[in-house]
Amino acid sequence: MSYTDVIDRMLEQHDEVRRLCAGVERSAGPEQERRFAELTHLVHLHERSTQTVVRPATRNLSATGDTVGAARLLEGAAIERSLTSLRDVQIMDAA
Repeated sequence: MSYTDVIDRMLEQHDEVRRLCAGVERSAGPEQERRFAELTHLVHLHERSTQTVVRPATRNLSATGDTVGAARLLEGAAIERSLTSLRDVQIMDAA
């Protein structure tokens, strides 16, 4: 797999995340829960891919590669925490 293939796949996932966010927003009840679970799963997979493939590859591409990589890792962790918080709110609202 080439760098171009990886980048294309990551961009496709970004588009899919946007589509899933819109689907979560315009749905309700069990359908919203299903869509949210799908969104959370994709974001988790995307972040794992980024951490294991993209970040190591970009780390040595420039003098700021480590700094940029560290910032993106923090960003990914914040996204995952936000999704967990949203899931917790959703569970509390359902109770």
